[in-house]
Amino acid sequence: MNEFGDPAEVLTHATTDVPTPRDGQTLVEVRTSGVNFADGLVCEGTYQHQPSPPLVPGIEVVGVIAGTSQRVVGTTVGGHGAWAQFALAREADLFPISDEVDDATAAASHVVFQTAWIALHHRARLSAGDTVVVQAAAGATGSAALQVALDAGATVVGVAGGPDKVAAIRAAGAHLALDHRSDDVVAAVRDLTGGRGADIAYDPVGSATLETSRRCLSFEGRLLVMGFASGGPAPMVAANHLLVRNLDVVGVAWPAYRDHRPDLVADAQRSIDTRLADGRFAPLVAGVRPMSEAGDALGDLRSGTTVGKWVLRN
Repeated sequence: MNEFGDPAEVLTHATTDVPTPRDGQTLVEVRTSGVNFADGLVCEGTYQHQPSPPLVPGIEVVGVIAGTSQRVVGTTVGGHGAWAQFALAREADLFPISDEVDDATAAASHVVFQTAWIALHHRARLSAGDTVVVQAAAGATGSAALQVALDAGATVVGVAGGPDKVAAIRAAGAHLALDHRSDDVVAAVRDLTGGRGADIAYDPVGSATLETSRRCLSFEGRLLVMGFASGGPAPMVAANHLLVRNLDVVGVAWPAYRDHRPDLVADAQRSIDTRLADGRFAPLVAGVRPMSEAGDALGDLRSGTTVGKWVLRN
C-alpha cells in the first residue's frame, strides 16, 4: 500500500525486492498469515506503532526460514510485512511449530493465544475455580481467551451478539453463552455465581461493553482492558466504583512483552504449541483466503460479522 486509508481501497498487488535481513533478523518465506484488528489500524494510519507507507501490512507470519525447512511462527519486524512472499522477523520473535500443527492453525493462533495467555495467566492471576466473563467470545481473541480459561479450570461466560455467535460459544465449551442483544448479561452472571459476580472480565471491545464488564465483577475482580474494537473514544471507568469494590483495571498490550519480557512470551508459546499439538487448543478459524483477498478479510473482521479468525495463504 502506498497511502493510508480504507484497506479495501489502499491495498493493491505489487512487485518489490525481497527484503534483506539486518543483524538479529531472519528472512521468512511466508506460507500463511493471520488477519488481526491491528492490521486494519496500520492500513488506516492509526496504529500505536505506526510505520510509514509504502508498506506491506501483516503482523503475523507462518512459514519457513529462507533456505531451510524449519517451520516457524512469529511476528514481523515493525509489525508489518507478512502479507507477501517473504517477510522479515527478529530471531527472538520466531518460534518452532510442532509437526502436528498445520500452517493455518499456527497463523490463526499465535497473536490471539499469546494475548489471551499472558492477559489471563500473568496479568489477571487466573486460577482454577475462577469465573471469567469473555466479551466478543466468538471472535479471534475472545475465543482464544475462552479456551485458555477453560484449560485452567475456570467457569467461563461467553458473550457475543447474535444466535450464530452464541452457538459457536456454546460449542466451544462455555458454561454459559449469552447474547448481549437480548440477554441481561450482568443479571445472568450474578445468577450463575450466586450473586457474587465474576473474578475476571476479558474485554477486547471497549466502549460498547466495558461498563457491562465492570458491573459483572465480584469484590476484588479484575477487568482486563484488551482493546477498543468497537471504535470511538477510549471509555472511562469511574474511580469511585473501583475504590468501593476493590477492583483492578488492568491494561494488556501484548506486543510490548516482546521487548520487555521475551522470556514470558517464549514460555507462553511453548505452552500454547503443546496444547495446539495435542488438541486442547483449537483456534476458531473463519476460513482461509488467498493473499489477494486481504482487504475483504479485513472488511469482514471490522464489520463484526466474523466468527473466528481469517487466515491468508500464499
